Amino acid sequence: MFGRGPEVEMFSSLSPLVNFPVRVVLSNLWIFSPIVSRLLSHDRATNALIRTTTAVTMFQGGVKSNVVPSSAWAVVNHRIHPAQSIQEVKLSFVINLFREIIAASLAFF
Repeated sequence: MFGRGPEVEMFSSLSPLVNFPVRVVLSNLWIFSPIVSRLLSHDRATNALIRTTTAVTMFQGGVKSNVVPSSAWAVVNHRIHPAQSIQEVKLSFVINLFREIIAASLAFF
């Protein structure tokens, strides 16, 4: 998803302020975007710049140990990358959630 959002403008603005080899890369993201994307994805802080992030901010289930709660809820915060739509993020989240539920259910038996 790198190269389709505001990060391109940010890196272009930074390019005059860095040394020559980095300036060449940042000034030519149309060529180097796959390499820059790969490098940014290796660090948690910079990975959040180039894709949608998700965080569970609140979670509540049972109140006693060794008792399966009758219900549970969670609040999930999505910080959506401008290149993605809300519908894409919702669909991806629901699909991945069901995959995890099914995998956990199969592992239980």
